[in-house]
Formats: sequence, C-alpha cells, structure tokens
Amino acid sequence: MKCVHGSVAVLLVATLAALAAQSTSPQYLSFAQARPVVDALGEHLPAPAEWPSWIAEHDRTTRSRVAEGDETSIVYWLLFGTTFTSQPRITSRQIDSKEITAAVTARLTDLEAALAAPGGPERVQFARLVLGTGPARPRLLSMLDRVMKEGETHARLAEAARALGDPSLEFAERSRMYRARGLSTDSSLKINFAVEEALKGLVPALTRGASQAKPAVRRVAIVGPGLDFTDKQEGYDFYAPQTIQPFAVQDSLIRLGLADAGSLEVTAFDLSRRVSSHIETAAERARGGASYIIHLPLDGDVPWTPEFLDYWRRFGDTVGSPVPVSVPPGFPGLRLRAVSVRPPAIRRVRAIDLNVTAQYLALSEAERFDVVIGTNVFLYYDRPQQGLAMAGISNMLKPGGVLLSNNALVEIPAVGFRSIGYSKVMYSSREEDGDLIVWYQKAPK
Repeated sequence: MKCVHGSVAVLLVATLAALAAQSTSPQYLSFAQARPVVDALGEHLPAPAEWPSWIAEHDRTTRSRVAEGDETSIVYWLLFGTTFTSQPRITSRQIDSKEITAAVTARLTDLEAALAAPGGPERVQFARLVLGTGPARPRLLSMLDRVMKEGETHARLAEAARALGDPSLEFAERSRMYRARGLSTDSSLKINFAVEEALKGLVPALTRGASQAKPAVRRVAIVGPGLDFTDKQEGYDFYAPQTIQPFAVQDSLIRLGLADAGSLEVTAFDLSRRVSSHIETAAERARGGASYIIHLPLDGDVPWTPEFLDYWRRFGDTVGSPVPVSVPPGFPGLRLRAVSVRPPAIRRVRAIDLNVTAQYLALSEAERFDVVIGTNVFLYYDRPQQGLAMAGISNMLKPGGVLLSNNALVEIPAVGFRSIGYSKVMYSSREEDGDLIVWYQKAPK
C-alpha cells in the first residue's frame, strides 16, 4: 500500500507540475478566438484547417522583425555612444551636413576598433554578435542607410497624419506608424510618468468593489517592457543596458495605494530573448541578494515640466533607494540620478517569451491580470495585428480589468474591450513632447 500511495503521490505531483507549466506556457490564438476580430475588420481569414499553420507562420514572421530592431539600436548607439569613442555625439543640434559626415566617419572607425578588440562591455559584445563575422563597416553603413530612410518615411507619415486635420484620426494613424519597421526594444523613463498619471485617473475604476483588506491590483502584465540600450532621442551608454518599466509600474502602483508590495506579481511579455534573459538574470541575482541599479539621466537643457521633474526626483522611492552617482566627463548640463532596486522588487518580476499578436496564456480566473500595460509597442503593428493582440489580452484579463496603451487600438465588441477614458501628459514645453494614454476596460461580468 505504501508503494501504491507513493506512486499516486508522485503522479499527483507530476500532474500538478504539468498543469502549472501549461498555465504559463503561451498558446496560439484559436480560429474561434480570432474570427470576431478578422470579421469585424473585413480581413481574409484562412479556413479552420489552415489556421494552425497560418498563426504559426504569422508568429515566425513577427519574431523575425526583432533582428532588424536590434540593428536599429546599434545604429543609434553608433550615433550617440561615448564609451567606444572620444568623438562628439551626433545630436539634433548638429545641422551642418559636412560636420555630421566627418563625425560619423570617425565614429565608424572607432566602433570598428572596439569590435575588433577582444572582450569589451555588454554593448560591444552584443553588436559583435549582431554584425557577425566579416568587415563591420559595410554592414554598419547599410544599417545606417536603412535607418535614415525609415526616419524619412516616418516624417512623411507623421506629416500625412497631421494633414488629416482631425486629432483623433491623427492619433489613430500615429498608433501604427512603425508597422513596417523592425521591433525595437529601446526604452526610457518618460513613458512611465504617463503610465503613473493614467493610474491616478483609474483609481476609482480599479478600486470599485475591492475590499479594503485586499489591494485592487495584485497581478499586472507588461507587454514589451523594453531594454534601455540606446534610445532614439540622443540616448546615453555610460551605464549598462537596463530595463525600467517592470520597476516603474511597481513603484507607481504601490505609491498610489493600488497594490501591496508583499502580494504584487509582475509578468513581462517580450518577443526578444535578449530582454527576457536580462530580466531572468536580474531575478536570479536578486535571489542571491543582489540589487539592480537604474540610471536616470536628464538633459539639463530641456524645459521639463514641473510634474515630470517631480516624478524623476521620486522615482523608485517605494521599490529602492537612491545611490550616489556622478555625471561622467563630456556631458555638460546633464542631470543624473541612480536608484538601487531592492531584491524583493526584482524577484516579483517574471519574464515570458510571448508574441501578443499571436499568443496568450490560458489562465484560470484567479490567475488573470488586473492590469495590462502596453506602451510604445502596438504602433509596430497594423490594425489586424492590434485586433489579435486585443483578443489575446482579453483572454488574460479579469472581467473589469484594464489595458493601458499610448496607442489608439481597435475596439471590437465581441472581444469585450471598450475605452473608458484617457489621460494626457506633457514631459516638457517642447512641441509634441508628451503622451496620451487610453484606458481600455474589459467588460465586467
């Protein structure tokens, strides 16, 4: 009998482990889940028998765009980086074409030398991996040419959106502006200020019906948490690549009283294995007691709003503490803070490789998310892909749960989402330096 009982116990443990693994393993959207989206948008839908191969191919095609996004990150590092060269940064203040050409040429030479030397910091090693064997300069020039042409295309699309003469239509057009570009992982602090302001506005909706003994938000998902490699607005590279949003969201939720640090769980969905590995490595180190340092550079020449400056000054107060940091030479006027994130806040984050336009997690009612955040992500997809993402997210959200995005997304009644409001913030007094966050709520039961 002992042997039988032991066998049953082993079987039960194995079954529970399998069920737990299933609940955290991405599954492809089914034909039935996708059909309301495709029908509503008037798109062609493959036959049910063809759907499994179609959605798998769609997933592969989407994932192939990550490599191009990585190349774009390297191009901006070539233009802005200071750790591999003593040449001046190629900033927006340089408008003389001859000066820019000379500076880029010198930077190319210095980056080639850094790539040829053994070892090197993380960015050098990553660039070496992306560029592969062979001469680096021809590949870098080709990448630079592509990025510059993409910038010209983006400028034309932005102008066409403005010409519509309707702010709502312009916002909708901008919300899929990068649908033909590679999937970039670059990130910065600013969007997280916009998310916090949106959460402030959502406090009544998120706390309605919640008991005082139980926090309103216990499980939150972040679509595309990002990795600050070198952003596209004169980014910096004097600190190691870092992820910000998984800790910024915790910081805001706890500060606003929407979550309790002891019970909050954060799931980060990303297509980039580099991003997921970065988060997993930080969590593993945190289990050994290591903290995680986030650097917060701020251009002192920009007329930031008082509200954004206040956010910058208190960022990380609930999940970490400030640490001494000094501005390196060559950055006159730069303001800099650094925050050491405590191990418990790092361990709260789990990373899952998931393509939100093709996959979802089959979660129980208790496992579903209270809030999903997707910023600077959905503009890389067209309307059908955005609709599929909404269908997948709806399957992972609790009834009454909220999706936050700085893009205008497809609202399809059969999916269950509707916009319930928005918040708009400005980061500085510069034109168009701000974000509008739309609040999408899943229909309550």
